[in-house]
Amino acid sequence: MAYQYDAAQLLKSTKSWANKLLIVRLVKFVLGTITLIVFVAGITASVGEIAANPGEARKTFSLFFGPTTFAIVMFVFWSLLSLAYWILLIISPFKLHDLPRRMNLKNVHFVSKFQGIYVLSIVAIFIIWVDLIYLIMLRSFISKSEKELIEDSLD
Repeated sequence: MAYQYDAAQLLKSTKSWANKLLIVRLVKFVLGTITLIVFVAGITASVGEIAANPGEARKTFSLFFGPTTFAIVMFVFWSLLSLAYWILLIISPFKLHDLPRRMNLKNVHFVSKFQGIYVLSIVAIFIIWVDLIYLIMLRSFISKSEKELIEDSLD
């Protein structure tokens, strides 16, 4: 019974880890999109003001620097979030490396799946969109096979 609890806890913590990384990735995407939209809107508004009233430089500068300052602050937050996400992504392979051994898995299919996801987690550190594929794969594999993984760890 202790092994079943340990295997269930390992799967639960790994799935929770993948969920947290997906949430951070979603927040990072939303923050980056808002930053880009605000920056482009500020430039567009200032260019439109210059075309309409070329003599009013003060209003043009305020239209440009307000959104640009906001976009720079948002970009700093986005950069810090990206750094934190990248650090968490680097930690991921270390969490997955010996997971099949710690769970005492004997089924070759499950072990090879975990090894494939482990290799994908290493590749995800260096290639941008692979991290999203890796996280969705890990989460869906654990969700679909949780009961079988726990049963295999007991055998």
